[in-house]
Amino acid sequence: MELIRTIRHRRKLSQRALAQRAGLSFRGMQLLESPGHDARMSSLEHVAGALGLPSSSIRRAVSGVLLEPPDSLFCCSLRILEDGERSWRRRLMDCVDEVRRSGSPAALETPPAAALSERLRALAAALVESPVPFRSRNVFVLANFLDRA
Repeated sequence: MELIRTIRHRRKLSQRALAQRAGLSFRGMQLLESPGHDARMSSLEHVAGALGLPSSSIRRAVSGVLLEPPDSLFCCSLRILEDGERSWRRRLMDCVDEVRRSGSPAALETPPAAALSERLRALAAALVESPVPFRSRNVFVLANFLDRA
């Protein structure tokens, strides 16, 4: 997982040092950092604890994702990150369709993933801030734009 490697480098830790802190083998740490490795939850919890993070945060984060509606703004942002930024139109429109279908703004409650580009986060903010009468007509504007009118 590239993220573990990045955090490890930022904290100036070697793989051996992080493995020792986490109670994992050196080979286990190498596997965790390798692309495509399917990490166990318990290994990720150990690494989180070794990095000074609450180890329960891993399970809480996974639970949070599983509790999200599939077409929520947060899940759509994860799909954009997974599929590539070119998929943003389809993914954000899936979210808009969900809000219109359900009649509830619950799909917009959790903000988009922080890793989303600034441009797409701004677009997502327009989805969230647009007044309901505007959203129902597929018109999305930031609230401060309306204040200027």
